[in-house]
Amino acid sequence: MSKRLKLSDLAKVVAQKAATSASKGVVISEGSETTSGKRALDDGSKGKQVAQPPESKKAKIDTGASEAPARPPIASGESSSVRRTLGEALGPQASVMASAATAEKILAGVILPADKEKVDRLTFDQVVTKFLHVLGQGVILGSSLAVRSRDFAESALNQKAVAESAEMEMVRAQNWVIELEGALAEEKAKGKKLAQDADARDKVIARLEARISELERSQSVTQGRIIAAAFKESNDFLKAVRGSASSYFSDGFDFCKRQLAHQYPDLGVDLEDVEMDHELLAKEEAEAEKKAAEEGAAGVEGVGEAVV
Repeated sequence: MSKRLKLSDLAKVVAQKAATSASKGVVISEGSETTSGKRALDDGSKGKQVAQPPESKKAKIDTGASEAPARPPIASGESSSVRRTLGEALGPQASVMASAATAEKILAGVILPADKEKVDRLTFDQVVTKFLHVLGQGVILGSSLAVRSRDFAESALNQKAVAESAEMEMVRAQNWVIELEGALAEEKAKGKKLAQDADARDKVIARLEARISELERSQSVTQGRIIAAAFKESNDFLKAVRGSASSYFSDGFDFCKRQLAHQYPDLGVDLEDVEMDHELLAKEEAEAEKKAAEEGAAGVEGVGEAVV
């Protein structure tokens, strides 16, 4: 007959095997069974073998054994404590591999009361194998969750880096736009200043051109006066004056002087050198008398008409 398992003994063995399997990374399959309870586990960190518990505390395999005596019934308080979750059973700071009591708490929290009979029928190696399998699945699940959380963290960091890079690019673009606006304002100011300088230069040029024109005119007038003065002092001017005077005062000049002396005696016109033309003088006197007679006849006719 196979012996009944005690949770305290099982917890000690499970703690030792779990520590050895965790240090070497060995995963025991669920269906593996051994007929000997004296297996030695190799400790990779120290190069020693971990001894099995004493013979009195090991479970022996008996294939032809009959049913074992029943375990004492579990009280209602104990069943309620078994139904507690793993976190409530272990506490906030419990460690899986800390002690045998911790392993016992794990078994008490994992195995449901409905599965107690099935657990009691299992051999020691089967229980250890199943426990290590469940523990390995938990480790794998924890590793997968850790990897996923690390991937999520890396993705979040990458997105944050991309957002920061985009923000930096936006800031750089804004700075570039500000610089361009400043350069454009400077160019506009330079263009306005150049336009003002061009207008001032055009005004100066126009003023200089007007001054040059005035100087040219004054220079031409001065040159004309100089030329006229020089020409008056020359013999050519004297010849020209004499020629024009002789052509203008040749005929009728004496008559003109005589008329001036007759009309304006106060002028004191010298008539001594004037040769008198008596025929011309008689003719002029006759014409004057005739004109006076005509004017007198016209006056008499006008008076008669007025009287009538």
